[in-house]
Amino acid sequence: MISVPENKPKSLLFVFACIILWAFIPIVSRFGQQSLDNYQFLFWSSLLSFIVLFLSTVFSGKFSAFKNYNQKKFFSAVGLGFLGTFLYYLLLYFGYANAKGLEVLVIQ
Repeated sequence: MISVPENKPKSLLFVFACIILWAFIPIVSRFGQQSLDNYQFLFWSSLLSFIVLFLSTVFSGKFSAFKNYNQKKFFSAVGLGFLGTFLYYLLLYFGYANAKGLEVLVIQ
């Protein structure tokens, strides 16, 4: 039996906010790449993402969960993060710099 979460409206609000913000990626990357190349844009967007995630982890009180990671899990997470973030977004920003935003969004 599936239980319905008590905070369903709040969850739906976060889902819609995520969808709307995700739709702005082509616009933001187009404006950002007017003065930055693909690598610089990737660096600054990754740095901003890291800072936001780090602060949210610290303020939510879940930073102590990192103590449970052993060296193998840590390097596995770093490797998967490299593949999922660095390579994916490098190709994505390259696509936004060289093609129409809607085409890249559909192919993505």
